[in-house]
Amino acid sequence: MPRFRRASIESSTTSTSPLASTQPTSDSLRPWQFFTLGALVCATAAVFIIRGTTAENLILVCLSIFAAALIGLAALNALRPLATGDTREPEMVGSRTRAALEREKNLLLRSIKELEFDRAMGKVAEGDYEEMLGRLRSRAVRLIQQLDTTSSGYRELIERELASRLVKAGGKESYRESKESVESKESVESKESGESLESSESVESVESNEGICKACGTLNDEDAKFCKSCGTKLLVLLLAVLSTLHFSLFTFIAPASAQLQMPDPKQMSGIPRPVTDLPAGHVSVRLIRGQLSNNIQRHPVEIVGGTKPMVVNTDENGRAEFSGIAPGTTVKAVANVDGERLESQEFPWPANDGIRLMLVATPKGGDVPPPVFQPQPGNVVFGDQTRVIIEHADAVLQVYYILDIRNSARAPVNPPSAVVVNMPSGAASATVLSGAPQAVALGDHVSITGPFASGQTEVQIAFQMPVSSADVTFEQAFPLAVPTLAVLMKKTGDISMSSPQLPNIQERVFERERYILAQGPALPAGTALAVTVSGLPHHSAWPRRIALTLAILMLGAGFWTAGRRAAPAANAARVKQLSGKREKIYAELVRLEQQRRTGGIDPAKYAERRPALMAQLERVYRDLDAEGGHSAVA
Repeated sequence: MPRFRRASIESSTTSTSPLASTQPTSDSLRPWQFFTLGALVCATAAVFIIRGTTAENLILVCLSIFAAALIGLAALNALRPLATGDTREPEMVGSRTRAALEREKNLLLRSIKELEFDRAMGKVAEGDYEEMLGRLRSRAVRLIQQLDTTSSGYRELIERELASRLVKAGGKESYRESKESVESKESVESKESGESLESSESVESVESNEGICKACGTLNDEDAKFCKSCGTKLLVLLLAVLSTLHFSLFTFIAPASAQLQMPDPKQMSGIPRPVTDLPAGHVSVRLIRGQLSNNIQRHPVEIVGGTKPMVVNTDENGRAEFSGIAPGTTVKAVANVDGERLESQEFPWPANDGIRLMLVATPKGGDVPPPVFQPQPGNVVFGDQTRVIIEHADAVLQVYYILDIRNSARAPVNPPSAVVVNMPSGAASATVLSGAPQAVALGDHVSITGPFASGQTEVQIAFQMPVSSADVTFEQAFPLAVPTLAVLMKKTGDISMSSPQLPNIQERVFERERYILAQGPALPAGTALAVTVSGLPHHSAWPRRIALTLAILMLGAGFWTAGRRAAPAANAARVKQLSGKREKIYAELVRLEQQRRTGGIDPAKYAERRPALMAQLERVYRDLDAEGGHSAVA
């Protein structure tokens, strides 16, 4: 009776882990990961695309995208078996599922307990008790044996962990041979033979050096790229690839860089270069036009800066040679070519070596570079193209300022102070869309600093006015005088616009769309422009916020429910006991394999002992799963 209870307790749990062969590989993209990434990408794109709406609407749109992703994942799981034929079938033991056998076993054990209780209460005769107890026990023993002798899905996990421990212990070859011998005895039926072949292939992958981490000795999957224990890369060919790439870089890139074109001679014009191929105290000035091959012959070149100017004509190579000036004297070379004055940088006359420099003239017929003007103090004004555009969006008014800044001077100007445009009261999300790079949005105002180029500089500013009623009014004071101002708004429904500063208001049709155009006279600097937009559709935000809150609560409840553990809380003492038992069985298996390698155990005894230890280890794994103790090897 105690032996029977021990066997029933060890086998009373149901395996909750799927077969190892059905697990997706670590580098594959699972369906739920694909849909999650797709939902994140679509939600991000929606946030950037949708403009002019409130935060509540953006959140609702994102929630809708995630809901669509969940529906797509559910549809994939429902339709994939119809298209591919792949189904998640329960584990079978003979012609019945393991869960059905476990339920029958539990019912039998409960019946035995009830029968013992009835006997103790005197409700069952002794003869009937013995007969019924025998039938129940025999049936329970048969079920337990059937469950224990059938592969439970942990066999591959145990084999891989055992192989890893044998590799660390130096028993790799022994493990391969012993495994093949055991499998040859177990492969009786064709199905069992196929399973033996797959296990043998997995062991052979263990034998290869590519599956074993050289840093920590951990056994990894055959297609693993990184060690699951220490993260070390397993692909030895990476070094060969890197060395090939290194060779390619030095073989092909270096010659290509040597074939780069020479820099523009104009960039080297006037730069003195110390050399050692000239006599000490000599300076050579080369005069060319545009290209190095276009020498200017018999043209005067002057050295300025000594006691008196020194002039020498260029030779047939376009060079003028100078000497006889006191060392250390600061001089420069000057030449006038077709009215273009060429000057070199100032340099001290050499004492112990020579100097070469080149003066490059503009080619004949070439464009003369435009004059470069330095910024000057000055003022700017708003031009007649300054206008305001209003667009009604969901629950907000999008307002755009198109500022036409004019500089009438030929040179860039720096105003005494920055042009600061203060946003109206209640404005939100002030942004500089385009225009001068020195325009910066700083919360409730936009600052535009100089210098301003000659002519026209356009700056576009946008902000939002929230709509909480049918009428929205905003006032804008411009820092500069506006000669003429126009305000344009698309008309939808009963929307209308009015402004004391814009008396001329009319409706116009453009491309089958109706617009409201308001114009008025010049506005002095600092004068406020008041614009009122009436007839705006508006709705209370409370229903939307309530719906958003409920959606968030439902989403949170769904995640909480999905993340709850259905298994009972782990019994710490029981888990510790099972973990210790697992380690002892592994240690005994390792010793058994080592004895097999050294010939210290009879082959028949080995073939009998090893399956018994494997069955015990499978029961430990099932019990760990049932206790919630995570059967994965630590």
